[in-house]
Amino acid sequence: MRLLSLSPVVVPVWIAGALRLWRDPDLRWARSPALAYPILFVILVVLGGKPYYSAPFLLLLTAAGADPCLRWLNRTW
Repeated sequence: MRLLSLSPVVVPVWIAGALRLWRDPDLRWARSPALAYPILFVILVVLGGKPYYSAPFLLLLTAAGADPCLRWLNRTW
């Protein structure tokens, strides 16, 4: 439902954001949101929560993934 309400185009940005938060040593303090989103997703699916409950985490992952995606676009264009 989350993919349909926002856009499947944003999924690579979310993945890039989660990977950046998890792997970047300068952002070590921000690893917990990268781990919290999949945990929250599983809990929401199991308990039948509303799809918009996870939206705040997706905003964080979008912001974190914007920089790697823009660098990738600058390299390819």
